[in-house]
Amino acid sequence: MKLEIVLQDLLQKTNVVALPGFGVFYSRYQAARIIKSDHVKFIPPHTFVEFESNENIDDSPLASILETEYNMSFSDAVSEIQSFIHRTKDAITRTNSYVIEGVGTLISNEKGIIELQTDTQSDFSYNTYGLSDFQVHTIPKKDALERAIQKHAQKTDSTQKKVLKALFIAIPIFFALVLIPNILHISQSASIVSLFRNTQVVYDMSNPYKPAPPDLASAYYHNAEPSNSVYDMPLGTETPPPQTHIAEQTTNPSSLKNQQFSDSSSTKQSTNHIQTVENVETTEQFYIIVGSFSSQQNATRFADELQKASHNAGVVVSNNKIRVYISQSESKDVALTELETIRTNPKFSGAWLYAES
Repeated sequence: MKLEIVLQDLLQKTNVVALPGFGVFYSRYQAARIIKSDHVKFIPPHTFVEFESNENIDDSPLASILETEYNMSFSDAVSEIQSFIHRTKDAITRTNSYVIEGVGTLISNEKGIIELQTDTQSDFSYNTYGLSDFQVHTIPKKDALERAIQKHAQKTDSTQKKVLKALFIAIPIFFALVLIPNILHISQSASIVSLFRNTQVVYDMSNPYKPAPPDLASAYYHNAEPSNSVYDMPLGTETPPPQTHIAEQTTNPSSLKNQQFSDSSSTKQSTNHIQTVENVETTEQFYIIVGSFSSQQNATRFADELQKASHNAGVVVSNNKIRVYISQSESKDVALTELETIRTNPKFSGAWLYAES
């Protein structure tokens, strides 16, 4: 007989098994428990084993128990106990573990003390009636049910309040869109209002004014809006005679002669006027403007930079406006040709022509 085989049975009967010079096995009882959390867990009563390493035990009743229970002589019982202790220590020294069937595994910790890792599958108590651990859902109490109902009612009330608040804000806005459509100037609002009333709302969909692209002068002051109105004005206009006057000429020869004389005189006056305008045009100066400034100092500084870049630049002041030109000419055609050439430079793409008498 080997002590490892009967050790579990001995722990069932005596609860304590002491091995001289080795340690003591204890069989401990734990009552049934109920653990409450989200679920209720029931743990039945069971018995587990503990081991306490103690080499100072000299005497033990274990030999007498083996002699009585297993019909062994006292000397054989003592010999079996010593043999078990020797086998256990030798196995722990070699492999650091020794398995005892139905009890657990003996190991040596970092401090060299022998400990027992209990076999979780073993149960040393016979009064569990085959029960195992189980858990159930908690049964709600009356007050818990009432709290749940109140919480649900509060959520419903909160939702209703949000809906009423949204309606309270939306209804005045809706009536404002319907009753005051003439102050709305966007096409989307006009479309909404037209669903309820036959209302016409005028709105401007034309492209907005696009300013001239920035040039080098924008570092000092924004350019003034280009204006070529001087060149769009015709030099002379001819007004055709009224139809009634033509009829009088065909019926009255004398009036025809007078009219011819009047026409010749008016032609001479028109010719003289055209010649005068041409004479005035020849005295005009054409400037290619590349920047407008609010101060003479900034304009002069910009003109000096252009002169350093080999441009015939300067400053022209007219009508309380200070402008910087990059080139000037007395001929309109020459000035227009230079303007096209200058605009090819990205820095002066916003250049424009200005005429001054």
